[in-house]
Amino acid sequence: MEKILKLLWLVSFLIVNFTLFYVYAGLPEMVAYTGDETGSLEYIGKELFFYFFLIVIGVINIVLYILIKRGLANKQVSTRKAEKIAGWKYGLALVINIFLSISMVFINIFNSGEKFDYSNFGYLVYFSLGLVILWIISFPFVIYSARVKV
Repeated sequence: MEKILKLLWLVSFLIVNFTLFYVYAGLPEMVAYTGDETGSLEYIGKELFFYFFLIVIGVINIVLYILIKRGLANKQVSTRKAEKIAGWKYGLALVINIFLSISMVFINIFNSGEKFDYSNFGYLVYFSLGLVILWIISFPFVIYSARVKV
């Protein structure tokens, strides 16, 4: 299972980076990132948007990768437990990358000049955020299922 999650994480990492470059290419110079019912919007520069997401993607994936390698090298933890925790961390990186990809696509749609009903797409942002939260909540169950039986 760990190898499958590792492969999925790698694919999601490539997809989130592709999404970042694709979205960056289509954004206007000033990116609206929030708005309310009255129509007032808040803007940031296109480059700030790009570098913010680039840093977030890089930091999250690198930190989780280092934690995975450190956990697998830890001799005080059983191999089974270390592998389950590593699989969970790969899955966490996967769902975070999914959330970031969907968020960037939503911002791209929000900034497009076309008329679009955001209610048709907005639930995906909440779904992906809920997926991240559920994955984090599942950690105690992973630890419990990985305990070594003597």
